[in-house]
Amino acid sequence: MDIQAIKPMKAPSESVDPFDDKNFVFETKYDGVRAAVYCPNGNALDGEICCFNDKGITDFNVIQQRYNLDDPTKIAYRSKTIPAKFMAFDIPCHLGKDLTATGQRLVLADRKMVLETIDLKLPEGFRFKTYSESNDKFSDVTHRYPEIACFEQGFYIPEEGCRLFKDAEDRHMEGVMAKDLRGLYRPGKRDPSWKKLKVWQKSWLNGEHFVVGGYTEGRGKRAGWLGNLILWELRSDGTYRQIGEAGTGFDDNTLAKLTEQLKRIVIPTCPFPDVPKIPGGEIVHWLTPIIEVRIKYLERGGSFKEGKLRHPVYEGIAAVKEAV
Repeated sequence: MDIQAIKPMKAPSESVDPFDDKNFVFETKYDGVRAAVYCPNGNALDGEICCFNDKGITDFNVIQQRYNLDDPTKIAYRSKTIPAKFMAFDIPCHLGKDLTATGQRLVLADRKMVLETIDLKLPEGFRFKTYSESNDKFSDVTHRYPEIACFEQGFYIPEEGCRLFKDAEDRHMEGVMAKDLRGLYRPGKRDPSWKKLKVWQKSWLNGEHFVVGGYTEGRGKRAGWLGNLILWELRSDGTYRQIGEAGTGFDDNTLAKLTEQLKRIVIPTCPFPDVPKIPGGEIVHWLTPIIEVRIKYLERGGSFKEGKLRHPVYEGIAAVKEAV
């Protein structure tokens, strides 16, 4: 096997509820860039290149400042101001032996044992490569992370998925990966022996106040109803920040009732100074910002996790203020 061309194994896209199971290990779900490191000695390590925010948590919005850089001066600067690490959690190839091939396959429990024997210092001549499903292409990204000379073992615990999930919730992390110790590594497959346990943040539990400042008109089956709610956050200093749009979480009954409610508070212009960019062709209705909504979401952008929401979902109305 050409170890330079291992397509990463992935979990199915859907998330599952937290669970405990003696046949599983539970790993920190890193919010980084999936990559593999290929070594001249025939080792191939699967993991993620990660950058950390000011709270010590891996943050995709931070590594975004690194992963497309090609200018050597900018790379050198970022390698010092936003250093990256490689967190390894699997080993599909060991000393040239393909651990995924028929007759040589190892289950995850055995692969974890092999991984723990590897010297953390990467040998001279190693290469980092990422894989894009959209164009079925591998890219060598070694030059973008000159500060990485070692890898770190990805954190995991056996059996206690609920405990690790609660910790991820409390720390506002992306979630947890559950992996069956009996599972094989299947390159390029979404295999059910790996499971995502995504952490949903909830505005009403986090003390966050999200108000609706507008909505787009729905299309297709949603014609005549709202499409997306345009959201702002009321911050502690009394100012508002635009934080994205929520277009899921509605059934037909909710869509009908909420659309009628919003039509009553339409105004001519955006109620806030930071007017969001709306794609061409979208019809927008601005609103008197008196309706606060409950939103669940996966995480927030920015180094302090205070920016725009990722995958926001409508969960209901939290409060309606009196119009002034």
